[in-house]
Amino acid sequence: MSLLGYVLLFTLIIFSLSVIYFVNQTESEAWQGRQSEAAQNAAGSVSAFIQRVRDAMLIVGVVEPGHLVTDSDELHSLLEENTALLEIVRTDQEGHVYASAFRDKSVLANLITIPQSQWFLKARQGETFLGDVQISAKNLPYLIMAVPSADGGVVAARVEMSVLWDVVKNIRFGRSGEVVVINHDGDIIAHTNPEYATSRQTIFGRPEFLEILNTPNHEWHGSYENFNNEQMVAATATIPGTSWIMIMELPNSEAFANSRAAVTALGVEAFFLLFAASWIAARYVRFQIVKPMEQLHDGADRIGRGDLKHRINPASMDELGRLAAAFNSMAADLEKQQGNLQKAIAYEYESQRARELDILLKASEATSSSLDFDTVMHTLAAQLLAICGFESCFISEWDKDANTIVGRLDHSKTFWREDKRDIYPMSDYPRSNQVLLTGVPIILQGDFEAEERQWMDELKRTAVMILALYSFESVIGLVEIATTKKNVLFEQQSLSACQKILADAAQSIVEPLSANEPKKLFEIEAALLQASGGEVCSFSEWDEPNNRIFNLAVSSNITWEQGQGTRFNPDLESWRLALDQGKTVTFVRSEDTTAKAVVFDGADIMDVESLVIFPLQKGNERIGVIELYDFNHRIKISPEQVTLLRTLADKAGYSIENARLLQLTQKKLDEQVVLLHEKEVLLKEIHHRVKNNLQIISSLLNLQASQVTDPQMLEALRDSRMRVRSMALIHEKLYQTQSLARINFGEYVKSLASDLLRSYQSTFKGIQLNIQADEVLLGIDQAIPCGLILNELITNALKYAFPTGRSGTIWIELRTTPAHLLSLRVADDGVGLPADLDILKNKSLGLQLVNSLVNQLDGSLTVEGSHGAVFKVSFKH
Repeated sequence: MSLLGYVLLFTLIIFSLSVIYFVNQTESEAWQGRQSEAAQNAAGSVSAFIQRVRDAMLIVGVVEPGHLVTDSDELHSLLEENTALLEIVRTDQEGHVYASAFRDKSVLANLITIPQSQWFLKARQGETFLGDVQISAKNLPYLIMAVPSADGGVVAARVEMSVLWDVVKNIRFGRSGEVVVINHDGDIIAHTNPEYATSRQTIFGRPEFLEILNTPNHEWHGSYENFNNEQMVAATATIPGTSWIMIMELPNSEAFANSRAAVTALGVEAFFLLFAASWIAARYVRFQIVKPMEQLHDGADRIGRGDLKHRINPASMDELGRLAAAFNSMAADLEKQQGNLQKAIAYEYESQRARELDILLKASEATSSSLDFDTVMHTLAAQLLAICGFESCFISEWDKDANTIVGRLDHSKTFWREDKRDIYPMSDYPRSNQVLLTGVPIILQGDFEAEERQWMDELKRTAVMILALYSFESVIGLVEIATTKKNVLFEQQSLSACQKILADAAQSIVEPLSANEPKKLFEIEAALLQASGGEVCSFSEWDEPNNRIFNLAVSSNITWEQGQGTRFNPDLESWRLALDQGKTVTFVRSEDTTAKAVVFDGADIMDVESLVIFPLQKGNERIGVIELYDFNHRIKISPEQVTLLRTLADKAGYSIENARLLQLTQKKLDEQVVLLHEKEVLLKEIHHRVKNNLQIISSLLNLQASQVTDPQMLEALRDSRMRVRSMALIHEKLYQTQSLARINFGEYVKSLASDLLRSYQSTFKGIQLNIQADEVLLGIDQAIPCGLILNELITNALKYAFPTGRSGTIWIELRTTPAHLLSLRVADDGVGLPADLDILKNKSLGLQLVNSLVNQLDGSLTVEGSHGAVFKVSFKH
């Protein structure tokens, strides 16, 4: 059958199914409406029969009881007029029969249990009672019906069911429809076939009965199987005045006869229509499509084999004709371009070289523009891996004196193949297992257990964070973030940041973990390393049934300080070729299935798929080795790529050496800064201790003065204590400064003068200080002599300028001059100096000390005593 035939067949099937569905739905809705209406009419007929019997009994119920007793012929007349009644009785409120009549046999009137009968009790409460079907003495089916009478008694009757059955039997619906009357217990009261009623059939427990009872007003329609296992459609209605339900049944075969006829007619029509359409379509397709397609196929095959001069002759310019023209145009273009094929190949080669040179240029710029060792090394590693497509780069330095290779950098992004994943049973790692089971992360740094310490030492790790990896709300693996630096500690803030990153990523991570794209996992690992400050991040997949994990994805950015990395002897032949002869070693597993390569820590042996080892050089001097590893792919690197890798490494060699030297210089500078800081601390401690010792001396002098009674001795001790106090104040100020070598002498002047005034305040009252001091920084070699001079001059003014309680003012000035001279002036408005005073020959200890200290400062001292006393000291600072 042709494609068009299949299309026509599919169209006919859809059309036929639509018509059948429409006819079926229309017919079903029509039958449902008709059945519901018929059920209502049938219910009305049965209700009319019951109502007639009830009306006759109500008439008996309103007749005076005495009249019925004296004239019971009225009851017999009622039986004659109403053939449905087999017996009728009238009772009082106590259940005593005072009038009755019967057609065959007295049943109700002879009952001694009338007061306990359901029909009596219910009718006496004012309700109409309809009982179950029973059999009379003459094998006639009947039921008991009771209604209340006007005097509070009851009128009861036996109603012959054959009359009701005749009513039901005469109800017609369709050709083979049937009528069923049931009560609320599912018992069949009447049926088109009376045998169902006489045999006491019931539909209790059947699904359709439960659906009828649960439907509002018991008006239900649906389908089910009858007692003869025939599929029926039915509708129900409640019989007014009773608790009975009318069911109108109709076989499906009759209800959907039109649908079957439509299916048959459509099937026949579809067959003939499909046959005719297929024949016409086949002829059309043969001449309009198949034959041109054969020409196209033959032409395309010849062009594909290289016959570019062949042309297809289109029969017409329809779609196939335009396609043939396109083939002809393509053949002409190919013929024209065939001569330029070698040029295109050469262009592609040059383009590839240009891209590689661009990488080389950018790498050279990046490595030469930075003097930071870590930046240069990681930039070089990233560019090397970008050129060759490998997964891991390991750079080592060559310690020629010790003939050892020392690791400096490990830059890797590895997504392990299924057959290469390491497997770890979680029973060996209890704390990691705890994270998997509880989801609560932990930080391990210094508190390792025995099992953890072993694998931490093997991997050269000093601290690790272990977190659960979620996919939506399920734990599917572990995340480990580690560092190899001894001075790095993970903090709770870093752990919280990593938890947030994993929580945001959980909605996009699919299960199992290995089904995720490696790029996505590496992006998450990069974010975790940045947030935590770690150097290694790994994802492991949890095999929960076996309680083990598979190492899946690892990112590392480790940089060791010089001499601190992994160390091993370069006894491997590939290293010796690189270091001794400057050669490049390449390896691909497909060429040698037994070869293995040493991995980074120099202790374990691990399978690799591809490997490149070449020297790291500074000019002609080999300073280390570069190793490029691929563990999951068999990448065969070309000689051109090897040349480019070595060129890139050579250009970065000087930058690495400069960065290394800068790092060493910076390290030594940092050591000097540490030493300087230690010296500062020591100097501050010295000032602090000197100040404390001087204060102890001052306290001892004060204690000694308390035991001296001689006024001159007491005065000498107090002067000595104040001199010690002036020196202690110098060291106290130095201890409080940042420089520890110079103090603000202006602040010192104010502090010392205030202390001296408080010391003499009990003896000399009414003396004021007027201080004007510039901010002058003095070293300890000038501050101590100048402080002692100031102490002596202020003390002399307090002791001698204001005798007999005289008040006055002491002026203190500290000024700097443009000639870099410091001027200290102490003056008072006291009694002045003696006229014959020679300060240079005076025997006073204080003035002798002032002269000596001025000489020590290489300064000058001038004295004026006409109006008070003025002392002025000048020296260079």
